[in-house]
Amino acid sequence: MSEVASLRLGGDWMSSRLVHVDSVGFLRQLPQLRSLILHTMIVDDLDYSPILSLPNVEGVRVMEARGMRPSHEELKAATPWSA
Repeated sequence: MSEVASLRLGGDWMSSRLVHVDSVGFLRQLPQLRSLILHTMIVDDLDYSPILSLPNVEGVRVMEARGMRPSHEELKAATPWSA
């Protein structure tokens, strides 16, 4: 799994259905990840900090969630945000 370079996870944006995952801690196991998109998805523990530990990431886009840590603005400032 450490060879994954691009990851897109999410629900059905056409129907506004959100996917809930317990945690994104598994991202720490993906050091080669270069692109990450989390759309129509809520991380139940609200801990998005594993995104900050991706050493090779070149593009990130994450849906904003109330109470997320770090905040959406902090994630945008600390990562190479994709429009």
